[in-house]
Amino acid sequence: MKLSQTIFLLVTPLTSAFIPSITSPPPFLPFLPSTSLQSTSASSSQSTSARDELSQHTVPVLKDMLRERGEKVGGRKSELVERLLKFSIVSVDAAVTEPSDEASTVAASTVEASPVDASPVAVEASPVAVEASPVDDDDDPSDSTDVPYVEIPTLSPLSIKTLRKSASRLRSRRTLPLTSFSSSPTSIDSSALGSLDVLLGENELVEAKAILMGGGPIEVKDAVFQIAATLQVAVVERKGYSAVFYRPSTSGKGIRIYESNNADGMQFEKKIKVKRDKRGRPVKE
Repeated sequence: MKLSQTIFLLVTPLTSAFIPSITSPPPFLPFLPSTSLQSTSASSSQSTSARDELSQHTVPVLKDMLRERGEKVGGRKSELVERLLKFSIVSVDAAVTEPSDEASTVAASTVEASPVDASPVAVEASPVAVEASPVDDDDDPSDSTDVPYVEIPTLSPLSIKTLRKSASRLRSRRTLPLTSFSSSPTSIDSSALGSLDVLLGENELVEAKAILMGGGPIEVKDAVFQIAATLQVAVVERKGYSAVFYRPSTSGKGIRIYESNNADGMQFEKKIKVKRDKRGRPVKE
């Protein structure tokens, strides 16, 4: 058996001697005086003397019992035994100390208190009035006030580049159709929006100026794309408070836009070079 287990088996009955319910020493320690096992109402001085007397008598007896079990007592083992005994005695003594006056007063008041009536109490459940919250109509997909989804024409980078060149050419010739919105920085004039729609029906490229004049760049950008979504047109160029809109012609005589036949777009295969000799003549394989 290990030394720690042996000490635990020997120290446990010694510490139980300080439990308040026991007023006589255990049978295997007849040498312990009865004065050291007093009730919890003993004074602190008596408790200290009892602790010293217990440690004085217990250490030699425990060493003898360890020797009878075949354990070698001496050196570090004896120091360990004394430490364990002192720890157990101090902890037991701290647990046996008499309670404070405050705790005794609370305990006395608890004992003298009138007994609690154990009869069941009838609790009447008051009905809770639950008011139904109105349903928010904004989340209803069937609401007719929502802006309908409009498919805006999509353009490839090559198409936008071609349309910007055409708009620049028309602007230099002063033949690019032009319309102007009101100078209000918060709203878009409906009459100007109608004139823009008419011009886009006659021409493919139309430039609109003074869009939310005086507003912030984010507001102007949102207004430009809102106009494009309303008229179902594409934004070719946007600069400051002006923008160029594009609507494809239905007559087939509009601006020619050449798209790449490659699926990846703008990706062309490198031309294969023929192998040649030192004189530059093609080498037949």
